[in-house]
Amino acid sequence: MMDDQCTIFVDDGLWRLAVATEAAVRVHDVDLPDGEPINATAQRVSELLTEHGLVGPVMMALPSGWCLCASIENADLGRSNRRQALRYLLEEQLPISAEDSVADFVEHQANALGVAVDIERLSPIVEALQAHSIGVKGICPAAFLTAAALVQDFGEASAIAIKCEGGVDLIELDRQSPSRWWWISPDASLADQLARWCETVAGDDDEAYR
Repeated sequence: MMDDQCTIFVDDGLWRLAVATEAAVRVHDVDLPDGEPINATAQRVSELLTEHGLVGPVMMALPSGWCLCASIENADLGRSNRRQALRYLLEEQLPISAEDSVADFVEHQANALGVAVDIERLSPIVEALQAHSIGVKGICPAAFLTAAALVQDFGEASAIAIKCEGGVDLIELDRQSPSRWWWISPDASLADQLARWCETVAGDDDEAYR
């Protein structure tokens, strides 16, 4: 099978393995019992992959609560050492150092959206998967995968709101790619923040967002 048919959605208490076939997408829950080493969970993922004949690298999708993000002005950045400059600008806006995190960027003409994750949280998972011969070809916020699927299914949008068990993701889009991202946790005032976000993104145009 193709190596792009599997995505592992990781979280603190439950992983989900999504296996895509020509007919459908099947999702398998992979529990993380208290006290069980993450290596055992990676072994179960390996067993599920073997059951479905998947041997190639997988995507790893992260919960929004693990991610930190900021929008950075990038119009004046040159091509030389561009990524290093983006990392420096991102570090200025986040409560975590560049040395303690891994980060990537979605670049647009006027800005770049930087997303960072604590390396101490991420490394044990990647190492456990690799120990069971599971290569990780990419790491992405789960909310971005959902946004991409919604755009594909329903067409263009300037912004998307995604409700899940862990809160609400508010994603502003530029040419159908994330340009700004807000995550509202269950403890936040959803109504107030959603109203403020809609005013910021859409102004008086109620059709400008989904």
